[in-house]
Amino acid sequence: MFGKIEVGLLIAALACGCALTPALASDNPQADAKAAFENHDYAAAAKILEPVAAQGDAAAQYNLGMLYGSGLGVAKDQAAAASWYEKAARQGKGLAQLAIGVMYRNGQGVEADYPRAYMWLTMSASELTGTDNQQAMRFLKELKAQMTPEQMQSALDMVDNCQQVGVKNCD
Repeated sequence: MFGKIEVGLLIAALACGCALTPALASDNPQADAKAAFENHDYAAAAKILEPVAAQGDAAAQYNLGMLYGSGLGVAKDQAAAASWYEKAARQGKGLAQLAIGVMYRNGQGVEADYPRAYMWLTMSASELTGTDNQQAMRFLKELKAQMTPEQMQSALDMVDNCQQVGVKNCD
């Protein structure tokens, strides 16, 4: 049986600012969002990140997905989290690929789809290193054990397509 992404780990990552893009300058929206977060003003962080994410910034999309997924500063909304994660995943953000893969695996905010979960987890494993990579590999192993041969073939076809056309056009 699969567990959900540990919310405690997510909150810990957010609390230390690890998941937020490092500050580049005081007038940088990412820096403003990080400062708001460090002041526990999650609503302000979300408000700052939203337009940046809407303009296509992968880091802002990922961070906004984390806020929606955890309900910090915004109403908890798994569908919104999945949407933001997938946008960032399509830009090659490995942690977003991991997050959306888990969401497809668990049916959180999206309909459960093992082949699509496998595709995103495979893409994340190729992008991530260290413990993040180990986590993606563990999720892949667990997922593979749950998939039918037909689902596995569909997943492998999706991975092959994704590698050929690039993550922006994965499906």
